[in-house]
Amino acid sequence: MSSSAQREELRRWLLAAVVALLLTALSIAFLDRPSAYWARDLGPAFVASCNSLSQLGNAAWYLVPLALAMPLIHFAHTRSADPARKMRLRWLFWAAVFLFVAIAASGLLTDLLKLLFGRARPVLLLRTGDFGWHPPGLTAKLRSFPSGHANTVTAMALALGMLVPRLRTALMALVALSLFSRIAVGAHYPSDLIAGAAIAFATTFLLREVFARRGLLFRRTEDGGFVPKRLAD
Repeated sequence: MSSSAQREELRRWLLAAVVALLLTALSIAFLDRPSAYWARDLGPAFVASCNSLSQLGNAAWYLVPLALAMPLIHFAHTRSADPARKMRLRWLFWAAVFLFVAIAASGLLTDLLKLLFGRARPVLLLRTGDFGWHPPGLTAKLRSFPSGHANTVTAMALALGMLVPRLRTALMALVALSLFSRIAVGAHYPSDLIAGAAIAFATTFLLREVFARRGLLFRRTEDGGFVPKRLAD
């Protein structure tokens, strides 16, 4: 990549970080409290349906199957004598690795930040008026920021959408529904969701660049973008 392209990429990263910080700050100032009071008055049936929807952000639903699939795919790859099948299995193995690392790495960072910030969840605002930050967040009720569910579902959708671009629209719709559900069930403020999603964006985009530099799954285009590599590449 040329030096001018590197500077442009750095500029985009800095702009994205500023936008994420600004949106988070605005949400804390103007949206978070009203969202908690709004969610409090929702009907139990609607909340129950949202609770089911929010399971899209449960990391175990993705990490456990991927962790089981990777060694099986690798074993099948080593045993196959068909070059075309070996190529498909190799792609599938590295796709599973990419998905696993995207979810796990951003999730670990999010969990660390939860401890560092120690933000009270909306339930404490409704019960005691606590809208504060109490680091370290040693209990679940003090681990609201950033949202782990928002981080997980965003990282999953981004990583899978990078591998299969035609799924991006549907995946982003699922992300929006999942994030909405976390507010509706009273688990998070909007700013928690913005921060969790922003971490997923940062880690997944960086991971894609790492893979592309190693010739895995992605390649750079002439304008500095990325596209999935075809099996024949």
